[in-house]
Amino acid sequence: MKRLWIGVVILGLFITLGSVGYLGYQRALNARPTAVAEPPTVPVERGPINLTVTAPGHLVNTNSPTLYMSASGVVADVLVRSGDTVQEGEPLIMLANPEQLDADLALKIADAQQRVVETQIALEKAQRQRAAMDYPHAMDPWSIEPARVRYERAGRDYEKSLKAFNKVKNKPLLHPARVRALDALITARQVMNDALALYNGYAGTFTEAQIIQADAAIAVAQATLQQAKSQLADLQTRQTGQTLMAPFDGVVLEVMVESGQAVSSGEAAIVLIDPHALEAWTTVIEEDIPLVEVGQLAELYIDALPEAAVAGTISHIIPQSISEEDRPLFYVIIQLGEVPGDLLDGMNLDAAIMIAEREDVLRLPRSVIRDATDGSPMVLVWENGQELERPIALGLRGDLYVEILSGLTEGERVIAR
Repeated sequence: MKRLWIGVVILGLFITLGSVGYLGYQRALNARPTAVAEPPTVPVERGPINLTVTAPGHLVNTNSPTLYMSASGVVADVLVRSGDTVQEGEPLIMLANPEQLDADLALKIADAQQRVVETQIALEKAQRQRAAMDYPHAMDPWSIEPARVRYERAGRDYEKSLKAFNKVKNKPLLHPARVRALDALITARQVMNDALALYNGYAGTFTEAQIIQADAAIAVAQATLQQAKSQLADLQTRQTGQTLMAPFDGVVLEVMVESGQAVSSGEAAIVLIDPHALEAWTTVIEEDIPLVEVGQLAELYIDALPEAAVAGTISHIIPQSISEEDRPLFYVIIQLGEVPGDLLDGMNLDAAIMIAEREDVLRLPRSVIRDATDGSPMVLVWENGQELERPIALGLRGDLYVEILSGLTEGERVIAR
């Protein structure tokens, strides 16, 4: 009985000690500090900062003139249609008026061209003959006679070349036979004139009267050549007036005449566009217009070409608000740099006008900057498991980031919530 009582007492002691230990353990747990979860943070890093102004707009073609007929007559042929691509100098419309139908016009031009060649030859001959009068002369007949023979042979060759050219002179101006004959004639003339100058240099003894006569011949030849050139230019102008030519490389937008139609000089005939002559007309709100200046760079994002970014430069700012808009807007014109071939007049776009930029500076996202009680900028820094307020100094406030001038170092973490 005594042993049973001792066992009961011992068991009671164990229960009491266990209860005391458990309560002490619970008090210790309750006294331990609770761990604080780390909030979302962003690092202070180096990088670029851009401040831009967004300006919506569209592309405008700056070179789409209307071409007018330069002569009156009846349209013989319209050589293009809307959408055709043409090159500078390509014929677009040809007239058929009485003067063009007269086949003599082409012959008159060919004759005028030959007359220019012949009068040019005459002038050069007169100039060489006059120059030969100043050459030192040879008294040795063995020098004079070979020079005379060469000159006579060159003269006969020239006559043959002239006859050959006369046989084909009425062919089209660029006909191969006519081109070859004219080249041969010019070469033969040069050889003959050189031989003549050499012969005159050896054999000539000239009086003062002959020298005066030679000077007069040069003056007459010069006047005759000028007259021949003027007549040729007049004929070519009359011929050119019968054909409307493309003044530049472009695309035909509209044709306003048709074959058989009678037209007057100055009548509108074709609208031609240079597809590469594009600029962007954009609009800027009144709050941003003071920031925009001529010469600033811009990036253009075309709605129809979302993957393409076209560089440009501000070329003009229209200093008057757009009257039909409820909110004051101002036109800003952007000159494009390289124009991609798939851009078209009228395409919508958004321009990002570069106002200011910084490279390789300390930065933070704009969203993490807070205001202190006095209104100055500050951030919450996560340091050693604690949130600490940190005053900072800011530089450029960009579209997405702000520049950190002081108060933070690279790599520190700032609370983002």
